[in-house]
Amino acid sequence: MRGIRRTFGTARNKKAPAVAAKIRSMVATAPEGLAGLRDRALLLLGFAGAFRRSELVALDVADTEETETGMLVTIRGSKTDQERQGVTIAIARGDIACPVKALRAWLDAAGIEAGPLFRPIDKAGTVAASSITVVVF
Repeated sequence: MRGIRRTFGTARNKKAPAVAAKIRSMVATAPEGLAGLRDRALLLLGFAGAFRRSELVALDVADTEETETGMLVTIRGSKTDQERQGVTIAIARGDIACPVKALRAWLDAAGIEAGPLFRPIDKAGTVAASSITVVVF
């Protein structure tokens, strides 16, 4: 059966794109507290930079640099960068849903100064030192 599927192909299940209005509604419904701040930053940064899930969870604080007009995010390696040459993505500040402000709010509230950018939070509200492993949108 796998050989037949490879030979003739199958129809792909396409997902609806996450347009700006959907992202804003997801951000608006994020819970209060540390988890909500992290989730807002993940959604807004991921949408603004068109990042893959694997690229978001691999980010460190050292990979980000705030500028006057927004932020520079360095992706050290990705699915399309197998040689790990890296690429820097510019993220613009926003008026309605600003990814730079959301990320700064998360980092300040969690007390993160170095290491992984997005981290798990336990039931007691403690932010772990390790990186999250999966981002599910």
